[in-house]
Amino acid sequence: MLVSLGAVAFGAVVSPEQNTLTSAIISGVLLAGIYGLILWAFGTVALRVEADRVVVAYGRSPFRSTFRLDQITDVDIEQVGFWTYGGLGYRGSRRLIKRAALVIRPGPAVRLHLADDTRFSISVDQTDEAVAAIQRARGQG
Repeated sequence: MLVSLGAVAFGAVVSPEQNTLTSAIISGVLLAGIYGLILWAFGTVALRVEADRVVVAYGRSPFRSTFRLDQITDVDIEQVGFWTYGGLGYRGSRRLIKRAALVIRPGPAVRLHLADDTRFSISVDQTDEAVAAIQRARGQG
């Protein structure tokens, strides 16, 4: 609701034509639709443990992060908050600051310690089961 009202207000400010209300409504609907499409595409995270790798899927988008099991040196659970990594979404950089996270909600997250001395955290449901599955796949459990 707030997003729709904000989108209509944004449309009113951006389109100062004669027919401001109509333009504002059209702009608001378009922005709300774009926001909904982005939320639909990236609003979930799936962590899949395969025989030789761990795959992190970013919602319904084609984007994936894949970590071979031989790249993973350790796995544990980390508590993340909204500001642990600077907000929600994909945060950080494994190249620049040696840690990154995909945070979609506060709470427990799976943290992968990787062979290149970087860390990658993923906030998913059932973190205990995910950690156990990764450890089993690595031959530790």
